[in-house]
Amino acid sequence: MKKAGHDFQETEARSRIRQAAGEIEQNAERFFWQLGQLIKLMPQFKNSGVRRGAAGFFVKGYLSEYRKAARSKHSLEINVELPVDSKIPFEPTALPTYVSHVGMVISGANFIKKEFGKEVETDLGKYATDIAALFPEAAQVYRSAQTSFRRTGQGGFGMKMLRLVDSEKNACPSLHAEIVALAYSRICDILDAHAKNPASYEPIKNLYFQRAVKILESVLLVKQHVVMDIAVGLAVVSGRDSSFSPTRAQKMVDAMFEKDRHGMDQTVINEVRVTILSIYNEVAARIKTKPKTPLPEVIVGYLKDFDNENRAANLRN
Repeated sequence: MKKAGHDFQETEARSRIRQAAGEIEQNAERFFWQLGQLIKLMPQFKNSGVRRGAAGFFVKGYLSEYRKAARSKHSLEINVELPVDSKIPFEPTALPTYVSHVGMVISGANFIKKEFGKEVETDLGKYATDIAALFPEAAQVYRSAQTSFRRTGQGGFGMKMLRLVDSEKNACPSLHAEIVALAYSRICDILDAHAKNPASYEPIKNLYFQRAVKILESVLLVKQHVVMDIAVGLAVVSGRDSSFSPTRAQKMVDAMFEKDRHGMDQTVINEVRVTILSIYNEVAARIKTKPKTPLPEVIVGYLKDFDNENRAANLRN
């Protein structure tokens, strides 16, 4: 293992991440590969927080709380689609990126463990448990405020399977946005805290940043989420973790569709970014003014207010 503080080149950074987590090539095998990697990773950690977090991520988080919410009956259904959402194209080729969010979490933990060993086990325990906690927290929102939007596009077998198991309901806040934002933020913080020369890890941070941005783009391109879902998800992460500052959030949003416009002109891309940041700032401000109110309650309140404003506007029109 190379000493922390080694000056990385971009190509070496990519190589080391591949060695730490492996490359995932087949969409159909991706989820099971990720689950297998997580199971394989768990015995490496003596810290019980990592084990609890890993188990919670798949069992308590997704299989229990999240799926219960998905089956819940709701008296209130809120349409969170905005005009800008119809301007974003359907791109089924973004599916591999969309399903890579768990791989990003595992890759980050694996890389950090290989770099710093036992000294990071406490930090990785918090990394795992905090990400796992996102699931039951989001489920509390889904149980109280069912969101929906108009889904477009069809795609091939992969998209059909995705939509079979994951509907357009229970989408706000976006767990994809929450997971990749928190993972990226924590990876940066852990590297800064333990590296002898944090600046030497900038290529690594940039690779995870780019990966997070591509996943944010993918949730819109495969039409599993709308811009509202991303904005609220990012605000939730800022509310939970002060390290994911408004500056980090804006940097991430401003990078969306920068490298690949997917057929959109710059005006539409700017509208996507401005809309996400506007909602993010509004929700983040609401969270900040209610420090004693549980986050799910704040989000449900925001969604209900949004729905009431829309209904009032429709009546005026």
